[in-house]
Amino acid sequence: FIAFVPIPIPHAFFGSNFAEKLVATQNARTVLTRSILDHAAITNAPRYMVTKGGLTNPRELIDNRVGGLVNVTRPDAIQPMPQAPLNPFIFQTIKMLDEDKEDTSGVSRLSQGTNKDAVSKQNSSAMIEQLASMSQTRQKIIARNFANQFIKPLFHEVYRLCVENEDYEKIIQVAGDFIAVTPGDWEQKRDVMVELKLGYGEADKEAQKLANLHVTLSQDPTLSQLYKPENAYALMRDAMRHQGILNVEEYLTPPDQIPPPQPDPNADMQMQMVAKQLEIQDRQVSVSEQKAALEAQISQAKLELDRMKAQNELAIRSDSQDLKEEQFLHKQRIDQAELQLARLKQN
Repeated sequence: FIAFVPIPIPHAFFGSNFAEKLVATQNARTVLTRSILDHAAITNAPRYMVTKGGLTNPRELIDNRVGGLVNVTRPDAIQPMPQAPLNPFIFQTIKMLDEDKEDTSGVSRLSQGTNKDAVSKQNSSAMIEQLASMSQTRQKIIARNFANQFIKPLFHEVYRLCVENEDYEKIIQVAGDFIAVTPGDWEQKRDVMVELKLGYGEADKEAQKLANLHVTLSQDPTLSQLYKPENAYALMRDAMRHQGILNVEEYLTPPDQIPPPQPDPNADMQMQMVAKQLEIQDRQVSVSEQKAALEAQISQAKLELDRMKAQNELAIRSDSQDLKEEQFLHKQRIDQAELQLARLKQN
């Protein structure tokens, strides 16, 4: 047996449901509501006290027509029967039963539509949406149980019965084409994936969560190395599907279908211009180096010339001093020779 109960009970085949939990509350509310309606009916069509013999024709009173006439023999022949007023605690009791119903079932009126009492300046839309989402938690759990505990095993059993009993070939339509299949040749066990459709607002939250994840992965320098175009395409595809856009290929091209990038003429021209500028810079650097080397050689030659000039001047000065000294010695020798000749002449 494959059974489903909205609210399962551990270790029990028969579980519970909302009706079982709310029967007493609903019955009490029905009694109070019926009493309000009965009181309204009695108030609109009250019963009358009639003095015996005061009516000419009693049927005129029974026929309660709007604007109808009732013939009486005396003015006090007809009097309305006193009716007890409606108990004001009935409405408080109904409100209490409604609160008890929400507490028992866990389903709030916010999940069925916006409550006018919840909309105020103090309550933001995010708070109302959060309250509505929290009130739908039990409904989501029931939907998940229905998918995982009933639909999935049911289709497993259907598949098993098809594989076990259908041993003949049959023609089925798949994606617009008719193909021949033999269920008896299928595998005995297959996995069934159950995907729960989200409600309004939650799909947008999931899409926004994926968009935020895309921004985080793109901006993080460490994770961006692991975040390839294939990953970005898969992430944005899921985000668009959450938003109800199923024809993703019309907006995004899969990375494996993108042709390789072609060389850009402008890029090539820019690269050539950059290479030419680099060449000019290299030549300028080379000319600067040659100019610096030539200036260094000129400076070295000037230094060598100054050194040689200083050496020549020093040599000239030395030779001039030697000449003066030789001239002085020669004059001394002449003077001595003349002095000797003078002495000889005297003798």
